[in-house]
Amino acid sequence: IIRALLNGEEVSHDGLVAVDRARLWTRPGTVPPLVGAACSEATARWCAEWADGLITVNAPHEKLRRIVDAYRTAGGAGPLHLQVHLSWDPDP
Repeated sequence: IIRALLNGEEVSHDGLVAVDRARLWTRPGTVPPLVGAACSEATARWCAEWADGLITVNAPHEKLRRIVDAYRTAGGAGPLHLQVHLSWDPDP
């Protein structure tokens, strides 16, 4: 749905998400990458089917390796991103 809208198409779809004659009247000059978010191997495999890249959250190295491997094995070839939470105090 999103890719079709970004390509200027009028979209109707009845599934998990329903849209009726949706259209973007103002589109970006460059189509942004669609990055899938995954915290499990199953979701990483699903993202490999459609996403231009993958983002996940910080986790133990072995869990991250399994998520990345699932994405790559399922055909995901896009860049990988990791969300990391940091705290900073300018006056410790």
